[in-house]
Amino acid sequence: MSLTSQLVVFSLDGSRYGLPLANVERVVRAAEVTPIPELPEVVVGAVDVAGAMRPVISLRQKFRRGNGEMRRVLITDHFILAHSSRRALALLVDDVEQVADVPAEMILKADELIDGKGAVQGFVKLEDGLIVICDLEKCLTPDQELALDQAGAGGGGGAHDP
Repeated sequence: MSLTSQLVVFSLDGSRYGLPLANVERVVRAAEVTPIPELPEVVVGAVDVAGAMRPVISLRQKFRRGNGEMRRVLITDHFILAHSSRRALALLVDDVEQVADVPAEMILKADELIDGKGAVQGFVKLEDGLIVICDLEKCLTPDQELALDQAGAGGGGGAHDP
């Protein structure tokens, strides 16, 4: 029996991405985002989740999808409520497709193809196309993390948040 990884597969502008299920709390329809001034451009604001403010990360901005302009949150968008080891986040995505069971030997590590400095953990080719696997630990740069902390944008505590 081979080991498998479970990935939450989502889309951004027609491209498909995955996030390890272990990082995901739940998926909800997008809600109104409260803008917070002077945050990094990948942070579109904050949203209240069960009484705690979470920074909303635009993965579209992070992965430079679309025309580069910030777009409004649409009623068809979703938040993936997730956590890194440092903070709880709301990831803004177009749609969430499935949870895929992927044999570990099918996952190609990012450093085998790219320099490994970005938020890409790896890649996997499924029957229906390529999935880029996101690394939440590298989703925000140290400077972006510091800007969030200084703005009091919430989301601290990682996996320990409710």
